[in-house]
Amino acid sequence: MSHEFGETSVSGDLGRIVSLDEYAALGLLAVGITPDVVFTSWGSEIGQDILASAGTEVVTVPPLGAPPIEQVLAQDPGLVIFTSMGDRSYYDSLASTVPTVPVPAVTTPWRENLAFFGRAFDRQSVADKLTVALEGKIADVSARSGGEANTVSVLMSSSGILATTTEQAPPSLLLAEIGFGRPESQRANTAGGLPYAPLSDEAIPAQDARIVAVFDEGVYEFGKVAGVPGFSSLSAVQENRVAKVNGDMWLATHPFATFWMIEDMDAMAAGNLTGTGTEAVAATRYQEFTALTA
Repeated sequence: MSHEFGETSVSGDLGRIVSLDEYAALGLLAVGITPDVVFTSWGSEIGQDILASAGTEVVTVPPLGAPPIEQVLAQDPGLVIFTSMGDRSYYDSLASTVPTVPVPAVTTPWRENLAFFGRAFDRQSVADKLTVALEGKIADVSARSGGEANTVSVLMSSSGILATTTEQAPPSLLLAEIGFGRPESQRANTAGGLPYAPLSDEAIPAQDARIVAVFDEGVYEFGKVAGVPGFSSLSAVQENRVAKVNGDMWLATHPFATFWMIEDMDAMAAGNLTGTGTEAVAATRYQEFTALTA
């Protein structure tokens, strides 16, 4: 298997597959392979529920950090996968003991991410079929998006950090592909390859748009954004054009997250800003996602 740090050789029998985070595990599940174990490194409540229902053992660890090497090895893995954050030293520590495959970072476009899983795990036909299905949904929503005049601002707060998405973040790429515009303040924002860029409170007035999407649930707090001075003065807020979106799903690039964002953006295109997905509808949405290639 070729990946960003080189190649990993594995036997035909992958053995016990251990995923160090929910996003990598969901990417694998999307192409028809159920990992044996997943660590909760991304704090994805939705991902954990889906994987547990699929039969994956869920090992709880603090979110937003890689699990200790010894805890990983205690699971007796035949193969380890994890979403890359560019940290080669962590990969080397694992790869010296067990076959390890870093899967593409969350800033990787969704097609490339899906193609990686199809190629690396010999599930190309499944990946191709899912790609075609998602592209069809994107085309449908694009026809209703209203074009670049229908701008969408994306805001979030987690761990006390107010931020917006960078241009390489999953929602930024998908909003652009569907045809939505972005406020000028959120264009060409790279932040060193990260999916988010911190904002000062003073920058809030420049984040106005036709629609303001604010991350909520999990590690994200809508209330923290809504409480920033100046937020209530945004025209989108005053005219009730604010959508709460699940930050966990909007900052991921696995296929189910892509489907989730498309569904949310379809609701936005229709002006139904209360029709975005929440943890309460995750199971139903996952059934709709799996039906794409049934």
